[in-house]
Amino acid sequence: MNDHDGFAESLMAKSDQINAADLMGGPITIQIAGLKVKNSEVQKWTMRLEGNDKFFRPCLGMRRLIAQIWGEPQNYAGRSMTIYRDPDVKYSAKEVGGIRISHMSNMDGQQKISVPVSRTAQKEYLVRPLTVAAPPTTPPPSAAPDNAFNLAHDAASKGTAAFTAWWNSDVGKTCRDKVKPDMDELKATASAADAATTDEAPM
Repeated sequence: MNDHDGFAESLMAKSDQINAADLMGGPITIQIAGLKVKNSEVQKWTMRLEGNDKFFRPCLGMRRLIAQIWGEPQNYAGRSMTIYRDPDVKYSAKEVGGIRISHMSNMDGQQKISVPVSRTAQKEYLVRPLTVAAPPTTPPPSAAPDNAFNLAHDAASKGTAAFTAWWNSDVGKTCRDKVKPDMDELKATASAADAATTDEAPM
């Protein structure tokens, strides 16, 4: 760790949750692993996060914003949002900064949401759709053609060398599992073709 990293870490709040101070370096995108709702007066929502040891506990305004966009809490697991530090957030008349949401997945288009910032005032927030990259998928193996045996037999009838070349071709690889039960017959066909070629060779 260099001196700069140590200084940045010294500014972060030492707690089990993401705080506004943790976002002084810029917004971050989080993925929700689960939500626990409490009936206490503070920290009513505790969101577990994928790949992050800290929890996210949104304030009342952000809870209302999330509920308005995503609906019922059983929908939240697996969804993502981008959070940032709003330096204008006040507490006891002092600007201490707070966590706000700028982007959310699973929404059709951007929305303007009005949320309470105090007992007498509301503020409008613009939330934009968050595009989450899909994990790379491995394409399924190609299905063997219905005439796999006929293709294998045609190759074997030309001899062992021709059958081996077909077996290692792209088409042959897709047919392997389907024709393996017939390998004894195919090898015999290839051997017979080799023998016939030898018999026909000029002396």
